[in-house]
Amino acid sequence: GKRKSSLQLKKIRKALKQAEHERILVGIYQGGKGDQNLRNMNDTESPLEERWYKFSHAIWRNCLLGTMLKERECDLHRTVAKVLESKIIDEVVEPKSALKVFGHWRDSGDVLQASSNARKIGNYFESLLLYHSSINIYLEAIEMWRARCSDEESKENIAGMLETITMEELQTLAQMFIAIGKNYATIGDGKNARLHYDNCDLILTRSPIASKMEDRSIFFNLYSCVFALIQSGVIVDKEFILQKDLAKRFVEQAEIHGDPVHIARALAMEGLTLGRTGQLEEAVFAQKKLEKMYCAEKLSSAICRAYATDRAAQNYGYSILWYELLGRHDETESQIKFILEDLMPQMPKTNVHNSLLILFQTLWVLKDKGLARKAERAFLDFVYHPFNEFYGEGSTTFFKPIYEPIRVLL
Repeated sequence: GKRKSSLQLKKIRKALKQAEHERILVGIYQGGKGDQNLRNMNDTESPLEERWYKFSHAIWRNCLLGTMLKERECDLHRTVAKVLESKIIDEVVEPKSALKVFGHWRDSGDVLQASSNARKIGNYFESLLLYHSSINIYLEAIEMWRARCSDEESKENIAGMLETITMEELQTLAQMFIAIGKNYATIGDGKNARLHYDNCDLILTRSPIASKMEDRSIFFNLYSCVFALIQSGVIVDKEFILQKDLAKRFVEQAEIHGDPVHIARALAMEGLTLGRTGQLEEAVFAQKKLEKMYCAEKLSSAICRAYATDRAAQNYGYSILWYELLGRHDETESQIKFILEDLMPQMPKTNVHNSLLILFQTLWVLKDKGLARKAERAFLDFVYHPFNEFYGEGSTTFFKPIYEPIRVLL
């Protein structure tokens, strides 16, 4: 105990001496003949005499008091956040309370906790199709990461926040950038979507800790989002070079990773890329590989969680066109039957965007075969009515503007 106290005393004296040396503090010696500046004394003259210190300038005192008060304020916000979180019984988000918790974590300076709460709130807003609100909460959390940088130049550069980032922090930050990109893409702002995907790619490739990442699923999520932008025409890839390379890397990484969720998504991307480049036989071959390992009951929910929609299920719809163009009409009919009777009933009714992407090709092939009423019934049952049931008037989704035209054309 005494030795520990002695060591602490030495550390304190050393720190005070250093501050005095740097002219932050002025030391005062209390002696019998009046006070005198310690700078005029040798430590060995009175090692045990009482000493007093004062700040050499008011600015130093104000800085120290400001720091102490800021730390106290952060501690209070942290305590309040923990108390409010302890009252949350389940994962259901109540916006007003959740935003209060986020605000306290933000003001406490705990970047990771604030970001985790931002993810929960953002997901909730997305489920209500409130994409702008979701984007705003993510951006507010990301600003906290920028504030951790030591200089203005680093704050402007995304990579500037990555030097001391942990694995968990890297995952959280990357997830927020991807979520922002997805939301921008959903509301039709491809430019901002690509910007945030590029930022995600930047932090994943430049962060020193990323090379030690065993779970590579965040990369697959990013690849999928970039591929979707290529499909929408935001990223120009006329020669399909980027798509082919992206699909190849995705399949290779997914097979190494070993997770069937990402393998299914990778095979879907490969098949779709081959189909878009006119390599229909190869696209069908990739589809057959996908069908051997894909099970909607086991994988669909996990794929939706990872990629927002079931990209693997959507390839069943695309494959109908490949079969038709190849003249394999029996396989077309078999695939349509599987989609309507087996696949669609297992898809989440609330994810109408996913449902339309699966059904879209089926609708027009059915109409061309003289089965327009069957196509209309499928559209109403799996897309139109569920949207009105779960979201209602005033809500929107990316393909909402074409709902009425589809009904008219069918």
